Amino acid sequence: MGKIIDRMVNIFGPDSNERGFFDFASEIKAENEPIHRTWEFETTTIYLGRESLNEKFSLVITVPNP
Repeated sequence: MGKIIDRMVNIFGPDSNERGFFDFASEIKAENEPIHRTWEFETTTIYLGRESLNEKFSLVITVPNP
């Protein structure tokens, strides 16, 4: 989990909330709050998160329709 987030921070920089590299102590939340990061650019949004339903990471890239 931390390695994936750290790789994304290396590629895209800090997320939209200005959070940088993964810090295990501060990232762990209540079980009903999944860990996630979002990067927002002019026309693209990238969401990386651990979903509570399937307990797996997902990567969603959203771009506007042409």
